[in-house]
Amino acid sequence: MPGRAAALLVGDSVVEWSEDARPVRMAAGTVRDEQEQATYVREMLDVHDAAGVDAAFVYTFSRRDLATTARHDPERDFDAASFGVVRVLPPGTVEGPYAELGWEPKAAFHVMAEFGGRARRKKTAGKAAQV
Repeated sequence: MPGRAAALLVGDSVVEWSEDARPVRMAAGTVRDEQEQATYVREMLDVHDAAGVDAAFVYTFSRRDLATTARHDPERDFDAASFGVVRVLPPGTVEGPYAELGWEPKAAFHVMAEFGGRARRKKTAGKAAQV
């Protein structure tokens, strides 16, 4: 099942699990599509913002049980089945500011950060206009 939209319907059922509940391989044809998840998160944040909602819980931060065990092997890219906003990677393979934490941001993480910054700027601008 390609794409996040299909995965939304089936979640981690695109993963073949071992008897001891560890991921073995991804279903054939599963495609990582971070942009689809990011677009969905952006649309939902915009809907909630327009409705005046002050806060919302967005997805899951990470699924450590669905870590990517082989970074460039789609059959072992278990994070593709995760709704997490960060990608958990094997020790020593993460680069950048989050390397010590063992994860890297996915596109949805950046959407949330951008939205939060925009909301702060909007709130600050509103307070300045009141002064």
